[in-house]
Amino acid sequence: MTTTEERLRRAMVTMAHIVRRHGPQYAVLMERMERDHREAQTNEPMARADALLRLHASEAELAPRLERRPQNVQQSVQQDTAD
Repeated sequence: MTTTEERLRRAMVTMAHIVRRHGPQYAVLMERMERDHREAQTNEPMARADALLRLHASEAELAPRLERRPQNVQQSVQQDTAD
């Protein structure tokens, strides 16, 4: 079974071959893979979640609803236990 890190390394090697064979216009993809690899190595879920939200900025509007949800759930639980 291959780990995510191994798969990322293989993909980076493949991308390096593509850049060498087909030209520097593909370098941006190689740089992206390198950045993703570095972020995966940090293994900090919050930092990776922030990076994902930055990447998908158009969907970041969901974040405020998700942040409110735990409070709503907590209030609901408190109301249920009070009854």
